[in-house]
Amino acid sequence: MKGAPFSFIGCVVICTALLGIGIHRFVDHLYAAEIKGNEATMKLKDALVVNISEERDFYLRKLQDAGIVSTPLKKRAVILVDDLIKFADNWPTNADSNAMFWKFKSRFEVRISKTVSELEEQGLHSTDFDDDSEFSRNWNDLMGFNTNKVYRMAKTIKGLAGGLKE
Repeated sequence: MKGAPFSFIGCVVICTALLGIGIHRFVDHLYAAEIKGNEATMKLKDALVVNISEERDFYLRKLQDAGIVSTPLKKRAVILVDDLIKFADNWPTNADSNAMFWKFKSRFEVRISKTVSELEEQGLHSTDFDDDSEFSRNWNDLMGFNTNKVYRMAKTIKGLAGGLKE
């Protein structure tokens, strides 16, 4: 009888420890699953935000091209520079320069002409830009069209836009 209280206390301690460990593992497992679920939800939301931002920018550019929404010239120039750089960065290594020229021309000719005209109206002009952007002179030299010209145009427009106060 004298040993019974110690056995009872030992049994209670062991059962309490096992119960605590079991509860800890159960709760830890539940929270781990919840955390993984929350991380997956956050990734989906981040992807959705990026998609919505790209879609917004696309439609905003369409509205701007239509003249419905007026964005400051400096911001439009920066967007154009970013688009030119992306175009050059995504240039396939084995691309036909003729095909890339026509793709470039159809996508950027109007925007570049409009932006350069507006920059000149603000008193900003670069003779360096004239050498690379006069489409009429370069139309017959399709083989000379390459990423270096696109990067140079982007750099020059960025430099001109840097002179704006907006």
